[in-house]
Amino acid sequence: MKNTSTNFEFKALSTACPKSGLPWSLPAIIQRIGCKEIQPDHSFYVFALIVALACCTFAGRAFAQPQDNWYAWHTYGNTGITSLNCMNTSPGTAATNGGISSPYGIAVGPDGRIFVADHSYGLIQCYSSNGAFMFSITNGFNGGQNFSQPLGMITDKSGNLYVADNGNNCVFEFGSNGTFVQEIGGVSGTSPGQLSGVRDVAVAANGQIYIVENGNSRVSQFNPNGTFNQILINSGSLGSQLSSPVSIAISDAGEILVTQDYMSYQSEVTEGGGFRMLKAFNTNAGTNFLFQIDLSDAHGFNDGCFGGTAYEGPCCVRVDSSGLVHVISGACGSKYDCGNDGENPYPIIWRVFNLSGTQLQYNTLGFGYESTAEIFWPCQAIGPDGTMFFVDQPTGQIQQYLYAKREQDPVPKNAPSMPEVLSVQQRTNSTIIDIYYHVTDLDDSNTFAGILIFTNGTQSLSDCFQPQTFVEGTGTNINAVVPTGQTLHLAWNAGMDWSTTNTANFVVGIIAKDLRQGGLLDFHFLDLPADHGLPALEISATPLIQSDFSQVWWWLLATNDPGISLSNGVIHGVGGAYNGLALCNGDNNTTTNGQAYIYAKMNVRQATTTEVAWASEGPNVGITNQWAPTIAVAGRPKAVNEYGFDTGNWGTNAWWIVPQ
Repeated sequence: MKNTSTNFEFKALSTACPKSGLPWSLPAIIQRIGCKEIQPDHSFYVFALIVALACCTFAGRAFAQPQDNWYAWHTYGNTGITSLNCMNTSPGTAATNGGISSPYGIAVGPDGRIFVADHSYGLIQCYSSNGAFMFSITNGFNGGQNFSQPLGMITDKSGNLYVADNGNNCVFEFGSNGTFVQEIGGVSGTSPGQLSGVRDVAVAANGQIYIVENGNSRVSQFNPNGTFNQILINSGSLGSQLSSPVSIAISDAGEILVTQDYMSYQSEVTEGGGFRMLKAFNTNAGTNFLFQIDLSDAHGFNDGCFGGTAYEGPCCVRVDSSGLVHVISGACGSKYDCGNDGENPYPIIWRVFNLSGTQLQYNTLGFGYESTAEIFWPCQAIGPDGTMFFVDQPTGQIQQYLYAKREQDPVPKNAPSMPEVLSVQQRTNSTIIDIYYHVTDLDDSNTFAGILIFTNGTQSLSDCFQPQTFVEGTGTNINAVVPTGQTLHLAWNAGMDWSTTNTANFVVGIIAKDLRQGGLLDFHFLDLPADHGLPALEISATPLIQSDFSQVWWWLLATNDPGISLSNGVIHGVGGAYNGLALCNGDNNTTTNGQAYIYAKMNVRQATTTEVAWASEGPNVGITNQWAPTIAVAGRPKAVNEYGFDTGNWGTNAWWIVPQ
């Protein structure tokens, strides 16, 4: 008697949950392969192979991954690019119609409505999430108060709007419908509670209000009712102090991020001089200083006034709902240039950090046209769905970046069914094989289990059959709904299903599928917006290939699908439109009829060439972008574009699908 163990490859078997959020097929789960010599009078060698066939869903918000997650969608402004509804920033469009002449600050509410401060018109415009003009907050509010250089804006969790007004040295609060609520500050000076050079505002989850004072180089904290609380971060040259702060943001966890800039011409500051910083503080630990990052950028050009090199620094900082920190840099607070001298414009840099200060992305925005004697103040806002908006006052532009969700899902909450063969034993002087197995599922009490036998030790239709003869009442433990977390016994009379005169190495495959989920293959479907002259499209993120179809056949065979039969290594249709037609041959290649049979069971169809081309191009017609995936499972995806569509080279034998 010998006792050995071995390993061999078995292709992944998996099921599908259309639109489940799972990006790519689950790999096979091979738990244990045991080998035991069978009595020589029957010459059986039995191998136990365990394959999990599982389907699961994802719950909660996806975690962000730093992988080109935003892409340019629309530009509104003086560049001739088509505007969205009334959101037209051409100077000739009247403010009463929702037009914008000189955008300064921007904010997005929890319902997606967009607020834009207009410097020239002296008002704030409100648009719906799709860009349709809703209303204006005009001068003369609260019985005659007026805006004077509104800069940074933010909304709280309830949708109330807070506007940092530089000229009035205060923060104005408005309801989500534009009604005036209160004025915070408004008294100029250096004493506690007085403000100077108000540039930006942040609101914590508990309603506390934080105001950046550029003139006093500090952050003052006010209570939700507008009363002064404390000077939270003071001025000074230390790392834990501020010098010329310009913007502020606060995370859901309480971290405060502040950007500071020297606010002077490039001849008065050098790169790395310690002024152009992003600084982080932990308000939950007594405003402890966390870190600082030098964000100065040197850009060389022959300037007509100062010559040499121009230095840029951080302007606006915001934190999104997943905890990523977004900073845009430019010559904020300074004049753009002394004149239209035809030299290169200042670019605007968009950086993304995590809350530990690690930079994840560095992008250049398409702003930065030269202008004369204009305040250069780029601002940004982040919508609840991750959409980014950037505004630039000198060029009168608003840029919108959509958030592309790709490979970002956390570990699934719903656990898959995990089968495991515990033991396989042939009874002495008998053709009865005792198989003991169980299925683990952390959050489901039942599963469906099936069994397949391969007689040559490899996965091949030519040597595959399903055992039929179970004795001693154990047949209820297979090809049926079975309980999870219990040891299940199969007494298989192998001699009835396989001639005792034959010799074979049996591979026993136990397959289990979670009953809560449907489908046959695990594919994530993408929702693409109407574009390219085509309607909205739902399409699989990655294609089907021949091995995927094979996985379906194993499951259908193991679960006694009545529409197919296996003979001489070929799967044929039984009854109906597929009666007698070859669906999968002995080389495990699925025929065209076989694909149609599986599509019908999955309630999908094959995507057209036009649909695949559209999805490949992404939002830019005629351009197919590719990025290396952050997460890939079993080689999927090979590459991704802005939509998260797999643009890898799959060759001709790959088929994308769309729901029927």
